[in-house]
Amino acid sequence: MKTLIKALGFVSLLSAAPLMAVDTTRATQADASLENGLEKVKAGTQEAAKGVTAAAEEASKNAAEVGKKMGRSIIAVSRFTALFLCGIGTSFSITLTHLCRAFTTTYIKTSKLLG
Repeated sequence: MKTLIKALGFVSLLSAAPLMAVDTTRATQADASLENGLEKVKAGTQEAAKGVTAAAEEASKNAAEVGKKMGRSIIAVSRFTALFLCGIGTSFSITLTHLCRAFTTTYIKTSKLLG
């Protein structure tokens, strides 16, 4: 009886060997498939990183152009404001000079008339 049980156990091991070999082959194929999938994911990630880098570089260039244009606009507005204020200051100065001259002339004439 013990010999029969041992023989059946041995036979069951022998019958399981091809199944184990098939499972090993499938596992190897699954590993290869997984490895291939990981390589594709890695390549896709690298391609996406290149795309993101290119987009960031383009955005940086665009931001630099916008900054230059804004800087030029600010400088132009600053120059205009400075010239405008200088013009107002000059006009005020000229007006003040005319008023002082008129006041002085009037004062001198009045002084001469009054004695």
